[in-house]
Amino acid sequence: MDLDVNGDLATHSLELVHRELGSTLDDARREIEEYVDGEANQQSLLRAADLMHQASGALKSVEVHRAALLSEEMERTCRFLTEGVTAEAADKGTEALTRSMVQLPAYLDRLLSGGRDVALVLLPLINDLRAVRSRPLMSEGTLLLLRTGPLERPARDTDADTLGTQANREFRALAQQQRPAFQSALLGWIRGAQPEQNLDALILTTSTLEQAAQTRHVQNLWGVLCGLFIALREHSIEESVALKRLVGQADRQLKRLADEGEQAFSSEPPNDLINNLLYYIARADSEDDRIRSLRNEFNLNQLVPGEDQLERAREGLAGPSVKLMRTVAAAIKE
Repeated sequence: MDLDVNGDLATHSLELVHRELGSTLDDARREIEEYVDGEANQQSLLRAADLMHQASGALKSVEVHRAALLSEEMERTCRFLTEGVTAEAADKGTEALTRSMVQLPAYLDRLLSGGRDVALVLLPLINDLRAVRSRPLMSEGTLLLLRTGPLERPARDTDADTLGTQANREFRALAQQQRPAFQSALLGWIRGAQPEQNLDALILTTSTLEQAAQTRHVQNLWGVLCGLFIALREHSIEESVALKRLVGQADRQLKRLADEGEQAFSSEPPNDLINNLLYYIARADSEDDRIRSLRNEFNLNQLVPGEDQLERAREGLAGPSVKLMRTVAAAIKE
């Protein structure tokens, strides 16, 4: 099933629950507004939290996972504000909740009207709510690939079931042989020493490991890493501390392979790592054949929106939704 069909199904499922969901969100909004206006006590926040819990469950059931994540953050923030926080935290929390309570229904209205699920427009709201509770901020890649990542597939790698003992032993030996060179080049690149020379060495090592691998999970890891190093070598993506920390996790995976062989990846493949690496591949401004092949193989052009698509989504969300205008009209009539 392709991504467009999945998107149509999610929209259709959302249509089936949108009336009940809208009523739940309206009730939660009223509870929050009464608390902000000083007309209710902390019990109002707890009732809003319970309602947002219901909303996130409904959104998960129809596979609108990024909006469900925003609902979960709103629920947690409501409960957090009842725990005796400072006045500054209370002000920031209620302000973030109020903005989220306006924009979440607008985002859902946009999906129902046929708009694309561009989750990045929700990221500032999610991170504002997390910041109120002093939680780590979420990255673009983590949000975009949440539950819909290219490797959101059954974890079992059937290729590993047919891998012979000798083949597994041979790959372990190769991983042990390649690891010192990989570590040296990786450390040099992270420190900024002779970056082009070290990236060339990393491309060679990852390509060697990919070609020698006989299981899909191992091929995916080193193929994606090779593409990432090519993109870095041609300066089509920017280096950052976050990216270097992410790439640094590859050495841990190479140690697993050196200790246990390819079969180690059969039940616990590093899908989160590969998905996050693929996010950078998707953002690379490159026409390299390998990078283009990775984009096609993992359908990255559909999963990660371009800047134009993101800007249109932001503009659409910034404008008043039909539901919001009806609410305003009803208030004016009163």
